[in-house]
Amino acid sequence: MIVDFLIGLALFLIMFTIGLSIDSIDFKRIFKKPKKVFVGLGAQLIFLPLSAFLLLQLFDLPSAIEIGILILAICPGGTTSNFISYLVKLDVPLSIALTTIGSLVTLLTIPILTNIFLVHYFGNAQSISLPFLKTIFNLLILILLPVFMGMFLRDKKEKVSLKLEKIMRYIGVILLGCVFLMKFLASETSGGSGITFEAGFAILPALLLLHFTSLFGGYFIAKGFNITTRSSGTIGIEVGLQNSALALFITGSLLKNSLMTHPILVYVLFSFFTTALFGFSIKAIIAKRNKGK
Repeated sequence: MIVDFLIGLALFLIMFTIGLSIDSIDFKRIFKKPKKVFVGLGAQLIFLPLSAFLLLQLFDLPSAIEIGILILAICPGGTTSNFISYLVKLDVPLSIALTTIGSLVTLLTIPILTNIFLVHYFGNAQSISLPFLKTIFNLLILILLPVFMGMFLRDKKEKVSLKLEKIMRYIGVILLGCVFLMKFLASETSGGSGITFEAGFAILPALLLLHFTSLFGGYFIAKGFNITTRSSGTIGIEVGLQNSALALFITGSLLKNSLMTHPILVYVLFSFFTTALFGFSIKAIIAKRNKGK
């Protein structure tokens, strides 16, 4: 189906762009003092999914919707989170490191956790499952391969890769926007989600609560480990803004469940703007402190 192909292509281009953005010198510098990387990964891979599961107990949503939200929670941030950190001048190398490493870790965590979610909600006799090896293979092709391709090009042709990165960032976003638009507008038989305004509005409170919990939770967890405001803001952004393209690929292309895609589509409508506002707020705090010195 054309929509599934476009989702895969958008994800491939997004991960390729991440690879292009990786400066090996900055990457190595990050790991000389790795505390903030480990704190960020812990917040992404442990705090966020656990928070999502606990917060969902406050709502009475269909099982497929809750699984869609949980899958969204286990898909770490993509290029959009990197772009916001760059836009508000936070810790961009840390942002890229967390996105890259988090994406690699999900090669294992996504198939394992998704099947745990399916068993929890539907029982051992569930009709929907995520084939472990097939999923890992798909994620290798769509996550690991393009990241390494981008890194290789950056290492061999740095000037070319820097120019290409700027172009690819927009191409990936435009393509992803087209995919989400098709998901919203197309019929279910044509690859659309069949989501209605009423259905989206019913999901919104749970998504907003999770989003703001993850944004501020990631920030305050980092501050609790005496990490600078600049890097803590970056961790908040990485925890608060998920890779919606990857979540859509899992729910729509691999699990082929249109209902599970609904939370991801609603999440896309607001998450960029709220995360950017959060980033600018952190930037203002830093500027105010610097002015007072």
